[in-house]
Amino acid sequence: MKNLQQTIALNEQEISRLNHVIEDKNQQISTLDSELAETNEQLRQTLEQMKRAEMDSWISMGDELIATADLLPNVKGHGNMKVIKKAKLTILLRAKSAYDQAYQLGCADAVAKIKMADEKYQEAYNR
Repeated sequence: MKNLQQTIALNEQEISRLNHVIEDKNQQISTLDSELAETNEQLRQTLEQMKRAEMDSWISMGDELIATADLLPNVKGHGNMKVIKKAKLTILLRAKSAYDQAYQLGCADAVAKIKMADEKYQEAYNR
Protein backbone atom coordinates (compact mmCIF):
# COMPACT_ATOMS: atom_id res chain seq x y z
CA MET A 1 0.00 0.00 0.00
CA LYS A 2 2.83 2.38 0.87
CA ASN A 3 4.52 1.61 -2.47
CA LEU A 4 1.26 2.36 -4.25
CA GLN A 5 0.94 5.69 -2.43
CA GLN A 6 4.56 6.56 -3.34
CA THR A 7 3.90 5.62 -6.96
CA ILE A 8 0.76 7.76 -6.99
CA ALA A 9 2.65 10.69 -5.39
CA LEU A 10 5.47 10.35 -7.93
CA ASN A 11 2.97 10.18 -10.78
CA GLU A 12 1.17 13.27 -9.46
CA GLN A 13 4.51 15.11 -9.28
CA GLU A 14 5.31 14.01 -12.83
CA ILE A 15 1.86 15.10 -14.01
CA SER A 16 2.34 18.48 -12.31
CA ARG A 17 5.78 18.87 -13.91
CA LEU A 18 4.41 17.92 -17.32
CA ASN A 19 1.54 20.38 -16.89
CA HIS A 20 4.11 23.13 -16.23
CA VAL A 21 6.06 22.04 -19.31
CA ILE A 22 2.84 22.19 -21.35
CA GLU A 23 2.05 25.65 -19.98
CA ASP A 24 5.57 26.82 -20.86
CA LYS A 25 5.28 25.36 -24.36
CA ASN A 26 1.86 26.97 -24.82
CA GLN A 27 3.34 30.32 -23.79
CA GLN A 28 6.21 29.84 -26.23
CA ILE A 29 3.76 28.97 -28.99
CA SER A 30 1.68 32.04 -28.17
CA THR A 31 4.79 34.23 -28.25
CA LEU A 32 5.90 32.71 -31.56
CA ASP A 33 2.41 33.21 -33.02
CA SER A 34 2.56 36.87 -32.02
CA GLU A 35 6.01 37.29 -33.52
CA LEU A 36 4.89 35.54 -36.71
CA ALA A 37 1.82 37.77 -37.01
CA GLU A 38 4.01 40.84 -36.50
CA THR A 39 6.53 39.63 -39.09
CA ASN A 40 3.74 38.88 -41.56
CA GLU A 41 2.34 42.38 -41.10
CA GLN A 42 5.78 43.90 -41.65
CA LEU A 43 6.21 41.81 -44.80
CA ARG A 44 2.78 42.86 -46.05
CA GLN A 45 3.61 46.52 -45.46
CA THR A 46 6.99 46.15 -47.15
CA LEU A 47 5.41 44.43 -50.14
CA GLU A 48 2.79 47.19 -50.38
CA GLN A 49 5.53 49.86 -50.23
CA MET A 50 7.52 48.08 -52.92
CA LYS A 51 4.44 47.79 -55.12
CA ARG A 52 3.65 51.48 -54.61
CA ALA A 53 7.25 52.42 -55.43
CA GLU A 54 7.13 50.32 -58.60
CA MET A 55 3.83 51.92 -59.65
CA ASP A 56 5.26 55.38 -58.99
CA SER A 57 8.35 54.48 -60.98
CA TRP A 58 6.29 53.36 -64.01
CA ILE A 59 4.16 56.52 -63.82
CA SER A 60 7.27 58.69 -63.53
CA MET A 61 8.87 56.95 -66.50
CA GLY A 62 5.72 57.45 -68.56
CA ASP A 63 5.58 61.12 -67.59
CA GLU A 64 9.22 61.60 -68.60
CA LEU A 65 8.63 59.88 -71.92
CA ILE A 66 5.58 62.07 -72.59
CA ALA A 67 7.65 65.17 -71.77
CA THR A 68 10.35 63.96 -74.17
CA ALA A 69 7.79 63.27 -76.92
CA ASP A 70 6.35 66.76 -76.40
CA LEU A 71 9.77 68.19 -77.28
CA LEU A 72 9.39 66.76 -80.78
CA PRO A 73 7.04 68.50 -83.18
CA ASN A 74 4.14 66.73 -84.86
CA VAL A 75 5.34 66.32 -88.43
CA LYS A 76 3.90 64.66 -91.52
CA GLY A 77 6.73 62.15 -91.70
CA HIS A 78 7.86 62.73 -95.26
CA GLY A 79 11.50 62.87 -96.26
CA ASN A 80 13.89 63.78 -93.47
CA MET A 81 10.96 64.26 -91.03
CA LYS A 82 10.08 60.57 -91.22
CA VAL A 83 12.65 59.73 -88.51
CA ILE A 84 11.28 62.42 -86.18
CA LYS A 85 7.72 61.15 -86.57
CA LYS A 86 8.82 57.56 -85.97
CA ALA A 87 10.80 58.58 -82.88
CA LYS A 88 7.84 60.51 -81.43
CA LEU A 89 5.45 57.63 -82.05
CA THR A 90 7.86 55.14 -80.50
CA ILE A 91 8.33 57.33 -77.42
CA LEU A 92 4.56 57.72 -77.03
CA LEU A 93 4.05 53.95 -77.32
CA ARG A 94 6.67 53.37 -74.64
CA ALA A 95 4.99 55.94 -72.39
CA LYS A 96 1.66 54.19 -72.88
CA SER A 97 3.32 50.88 -72.07
CA ALA A 98 4.81 52.31 -68.86
CA TYR A 99 1.39 53.59 -67.80
CA ASP A 100 -0.09 50.19 -68.62
CA GLN A 101 2.47 48.54 -66.33
CA ALA A 102 1.41 50.87 -63.52
CA TYR A 103 -2.22 50.03 -64.22
CA GLN A 104 -1.46 46.31 -64.08
CA LEU A 105 -0.01 46.88 -60.61
CA GLY A 106 -3.25 48.54 -59.52
CA CYS A 107 -2.67 52.23 -60.17
CA ALA A 108 -6.09 53.70 -60.98
CA ASP A 109 -4.54 57.04 -62.02
CA ALA A 110 -2.84 55.28 -64.91
CA VAL A 111 -6.12 54.97 -66.84
CA ALA A 112 -6.28 58.70 -67.57
CA LYS A 113 -2.58 58.75 -68.46
CA ILE A 114 -3.00 55.81 -70.86
CA LYS A 115 -5.85 57.68 -72.55
CA MET A 116 -3.78 60.87 -72.76
CA ALA A 117 -0.79 59.00 -74.24
CA ASP A 118 -3.06 57.30 -76.76
CA GLU A 119 -4.59 60.65 -77.77
CA LYS A 120 -1.13 62.15 -78.26
CA TYR A 121 -0.14 59.10 -80.29
CA GLN A 122 -3.22 59.39 -82.51
CA GLU A 123 -2.61 63.12 -82.97
CA ALA A 124 1.01 62.53 -83.99
CA TYR A 125 0.16 59.52 -86.16
CA ASN A 126 -2.64 61.25 -88.06
CA ARG A 127 -0.58 64.34 -88.79
